[in-house]
Amino acid sequence: MQTDNEEKQLSRRRIPLFVPKITKVTAIEQFILKCEYETGETKIIDVSRFFTILPELKILEEHPEYFDDVEISLCDYEVYWTCGKDLVFLHGDYIYAYGEDYQEPVMTL
Repeated sequence: MQTDNEEKQLSRRRIPLFVPKITKVTAIEQFILKCEYETGETKIIDVSRFFTILPELKILEEHPEYFDDVEISLCDYEVYWTCGKDLVFLHGDYIYAYGEDYQEPVMTL
């Protein structure tokens, strides 16, 4: 659960003017997404931090079994989940702005 201060910090962060298209999305842990972008960048994000700010995502908290079935929308700028008869979207702006840069671990010999 987030504090009021954490919510204020999320709401104050600036969304960049240009957000690249998402080329691949993977649920890597419970409520953690990994998104790859057309620029070669990769971001990971904990979607649970948005449950209090974006109430449409609350269904994922109530039904975590839907989370692994994440897909990229037709426009390539959003990800979505099919939750029963509903589609639940998270725009790539949030992922790109609030996600952390991710580098695949490199194996050294």
